[in-house]
Amino acid sequence: MINAEKHKDQLLKFVEENHNSLFGLDKNSEPISCTTSRCNNCQFGFKKNNYIEGYSCSAAKIKWLLSEYREPIKLSEFEHSILEWIYNECYEYIAKDNNGDLYAYCSEPRRLENSWYCDDGGCDLTIFSKLFDFINWEDASPVNIDNLLNSCEVIHDV
Repeated sequence: MINAEKHKDQLLKFVEENHNSLFGLDKNSEPISCTTSRCNNCQFGFKKNNYIEGYSCSAAKIKWLLSEYREPIKLSEFEHSILEWIYNECYEYIAKDNNGDLYAYCSEPRRLENSWYCDDGGCDLTIFSKLFDFINWEDASPVNIDNLLNSCEVIHDV
């Protein structure tokens, strides 16, 4: 199912209520009006475009509408805090090697026989390896931290 199908009723309701406004998506993937919201609050906004980097938000919206719908990844508050901290330390990717050890990378690593590698090295996060269950060695690519932080659902601890 593509995003246009998944969000059809929500988007049609938005169009009926906002005849003269383009739509954007907030952090929770709810439609927002481009006339009342700032671009930095929108998933398609300048420098936050997860769908087609370097293109206009209109092109990003089309790409999003036609992309496969994916359930948001659920993170605990603790996992979310770890990701925010390592992202603020200039790490952009996380991945697990073939023994399940977690590493963070400043630039996109490439897959080797048993681990990930990038020229600027990685940060050993094996202390957190039991967290982030959605990351596996079998993943085709490392996880982009910024994209994850902008699309995840945070489960608040009780």
